[in-house]
Amino acid sequence: TALHLSFLHAAARFWNPVTHVFSFAGQEMCPTFEDFRALMESERDEELLPQLNFGHAQSLGRMCGLSLRAARSLICDGMLDIPSLANRFSDAGDRNNHHWQGFRRHALCLCMLSHFLFVSGSGGASVRLIEVAQGLREGKSCIAMALAETLMGVDTFCRHETTRLAGSPLLLQVIFPTQSRIYVS
Repeated sequence: TALHLSFLHAAARFWNPVTHVFSFAGQEMCPTFEDFRALMESERDEELLPQLNFGHAQSLGRMCGLSLRAARSLICDGMLDIPSLANRFSDAGDRNNHHWQGFRRHALCLCMLSHFLFVSGSGGASVRLIEVAQGLREGKSCIAMALAETLMGVDTFCRHETTRLAGSPLLLQVIFPTQSRIYVS
């Protein structure tokens, strides 16, 4: 599915950041946890509100085999520097070093999540992405986090704090029924 930003920008004009719903001709619509779970073909039961974790630099260090100093250098103002992380692991390294290859896989997982699921548009991603990657590593789902990040992204877009939709704009786009029409005057 191609991402149609003009459609999403038009739809965002109907978003109410106070009530967190889209309002079309008096009809309210909001993507739900169940919508996201169905789209992501998940049958898991999970907590609706993910638990907040702290110590993102330590978690990133353990996940990617980085010193605490190196991990902290990749985090600034609550954002994970994805291009620098990708650059650090761009070399395939020693294929016989299974520890390093595992760290590299975790780093690449963070890069893919930031690009395809949690789009920030700044070249970075929220440090909360580290929690998502950790959860996936432990066999947990990232659906609740995807929904929360997406709706918060629509909020910041509507408040004109950013010109890009964060979270998962593609999942948001797919939520809208194909038969519905949004007319922007």
